[in-house]
Amino acid sequence: TSSFMRVSEDPSIGANQNRGTFWKRIKDLYKKAQVGNTNDLGGLNIKSLSGRFRIISTNVIKWSACMERRLEERGVV
Repeated sequence: TSSFMRVSEDPSIGANQNRGTFWKRIKDLYKKAQVGNTNDLGGLNIKSLSGRFRIISTNVIKWSACMERRLEERGVV
């Protein structure tokens, strides 16, 4: 997820990059992270990386909605 955050929050590029470029940049960062971590980080292609992120993203969205609802119930938001 750190590769995704670094690529998506890069102010020099922002949201003005196509899908292929976006995921290629994530894959390149992932490959760099693999150096010295081959046991922890298996080899993944772009389709695998985007699939994993989709699963993580879906769960984060659900968690965020639950937290927001809970904060509203408490009158915090």
